[in-house]
Amino acid sequence: MAVCWKCPTCDFETCHINYIDPRKPMACESCRSEFDRTDVLCTVCEEPNALTRRDSLHYWCLTCGHTQSLWSLTA
Repeated sequence: MAVCWKCPTCDFETCHINYIDPRKPMACESCRSEFDRTDVLCTVCEEPNALTRRDSLHYWCLTCGHTQSLWSLTA
């Protein structure tokens, strides 16, 4: 399963199947805009900060509780 988020500019859903470096900005695959990870939207409730780290494999939305699992292909 990949971690997915919505672009706050064009609403395109982007998914990552590898580790997401928290120090780097998120980049939309459609409009190529870059955002801080706290600005991207949850795919369920569309609130910002969709990728809050829960543990080593899970990300979750603080607003609706939607949880996504990250399975790295490089690990």
